[in-house]
Amino acid sequence: MLIIGIDPGPEMSAVVTLDGASIRSAEYESNTNVLTFAFLGQNESCKDTLAIEYPEGRGMPTPQSLIDTAFWCGIFAEAHQGPFHRYHPRDIRAHFCGTSKCN
Repeated sequence: MLIIGIDPGPEMSAVVTLDGASIRSAEYESNTNVLTFAFLGQNESCKDTLAIEYPEGRGMPTPQSLIDTAFWCGIFAEAHQGPFHRYHPRDIRAHFCGTSKCN
């Protein structure tokens, strides 16, 4: 089983594929390329897991780039035919830094 990790952006996204023991690929591509290459050829028995960073509200006016990123998160989730998990940036920071207050 593979894990496809996506750090989405409004126009380009980072994609890492893990096989449980090591990184198989790491790319920074346009969202259109991510959609084409990350999910092309999947079938209904796909067992790969999608882990995606999902934007969260910041308590102030929402910039267009954040709305566009959320839009792409939905497209990636819809295109994926296996298990799906979304993670907020604060949870990812806490995992890697031990605190959600790091940058």
